[in-house]
Amino acid sequence: MYKFKHRICTLFLLPLIVLLLSVVTSGAMDFSVFGKNLNVTGYVSQELAFAAHHDTKVAGRYYDEPGLHSAYRTVYIDSTLSLNQDIQIRMINRYMGDWAFSIKEDDGSWRDRRFGDSDVRKDLHNETNFHEVVRELYVNYMHNNLNVRIGKQQIAWGESDGLRLCDIINPLDLSREGPFRDSDEGYETTRIPLWLARIEYTFSDMHLGPIDEPAIEFVFNPGDVRQTRSPSDSIWQPHAALLPTNIKLSIKDDNRDKKFRHREWGFRLKGNIYDTFVTFNFYSGYLHDPIVRSTGFNAGTLYVEKKYMKVQSYGLTASRELYGFRKIVKGQVNPVLRMEMLYQHNYPYNTAQFPEVLTGGDELDKKDVIRYMIGFDWPAKISFLNPDRYFFISSQFFHYHILGYPNRYRLQNGPYSDWQAKENQYYSTLLMRTSYFHDLVKPQVLGVMDWTYGTSWIKPKVKFEIGNHWRPEVGGIFIFTSHNDDRREFGHWADRDEIYMKLAYQF
Repeated sequence: MYKFKHRICTLFLLPLIVLLLSVVTSGAMDFSVFGKNLNVTGYVSQELAFAAHHDTKVAGRYYDEPGLHSAYRTVYIDSTLSLNQDIQIRMINRYMGDWAFSIKEDDGSWRDRRFGDSDVRKDLHNETNFHEVVRELYVNYMHNNLNVRIGKQQIAWGESDGLRLCDIINPLDLSREGPFRDSDEGYETTRIPLWLARIEYTFSDMHLGPIDEPAIEFVFNPGDVRQTRSPSDSIWQPHAALLPTNIKLSIKDDNRDKKFRHREWGFRLKGNIYDTFVTFNFYSGYLHDPIVRSTGFNAGTLYVEKKYMKVQSYGLTASRELYGFRKIVKGQVNPVLRMEMLYQHNYPYNTAQFPEVLTGGDELDKKDVIRYMIGFDWPAKISFLNPDRYFFISSQFFHYHILGYPNRYRLQNGPYSDWQAKENQYYSTLLMRTSYFHDLVKPQVLGVMDWTYGTSWIKPKVKFEIGNHWRPEVGGIFIFTSHNDDRREFGHWADRDEIYMKLAYQF
């Protein structure tokens, strides 16, 4: 009983700290450090998430967990030290953890599913390592048309919602809510910062034919190669490989060490062409997700190796305001047409399924891939739903195409499963948001549909802006799939629907 009371009390500890902060702070804080200005902003928050799935044919699988899913606590501090008018040092610290590992450590279902065992509990219960606590740390120099940023940072190329195309420089942290956590907010909190150098120069007032104000951006990674974070034996771990029950799996992870020989680099050209903002991107870097191949089979154990391949990627984005459409969509501003395309050379795929890997069949193949998106953003008036505010509506259509698709065999998005990478894959997304009661209540919903396999997901939420500081939020994540698609695309998480509540105080 004492332990139970202790765990419940911990849920209210962070909100109590928030309440105390609200008494002593009234907004962003400014300090003087050796005569230099230091600006500090941030927030503290507590989240609670609970299972919300009801599919009995899915429930009971290894990863299905009833009741409390998570109890995240977060302290986020963003500090900027201005050395002079041109040079700033910015550091973002984030301390994050999950009280669910303490609250549910004696829960039968939690123990049976081995959630929180060993490294998982160590990594997620209290994130105290340097890479997590010091989330970003860089020096920024900006003078006239030159901008140089060196240090630990994140760089976002591309503008798509829900699915990433050109945003390939930083990997993602999928250890919490998989790919759903903040895909509706631009991946700002799940993108993993890297040690990078970024140099950008804008040729203001210059015209190169039809191009106005061209700019060039160069990015260099000296060897900080990291992979997508998705720990094993946690609630949001994808389903394991589809192997016979009598076959054991031994995995060797060929992580790239942090050395200069693993350097990555790329550049981006930007400019306005006939009132259309266009970028061309190139990046030579390692894929964040591994390709898996077998290295042998002995005494009922299949030995596999995760390998991270280097790929050259070419991207193109374009956005244009559609003048004259304002009256058609009954908005205050014109809608915007967006396009984004990514071409990747020699992208690796698995080819063989178990048990073909035991016969020495060819397991890997490399193909050129084209992925593109067409999006349409507009503020529309829907009077019967909200007579006082406009709706921001963003719709997108995605098409993935594999060039030279083989006739004799199938490519796979994952090893030892039936999730095939088809020659053509189609997706669509819809994002809608508005506000009520003088912007006090802000509902939003993002839906993503995989037309190829028929899987989809939706993330509705409502934010509340109470005064200048309090930011409560409620929402949910709901994944839809047929029973035969539990290992394909979004179907990996079909048994992990959840509803969540969040209390945040920003300063």
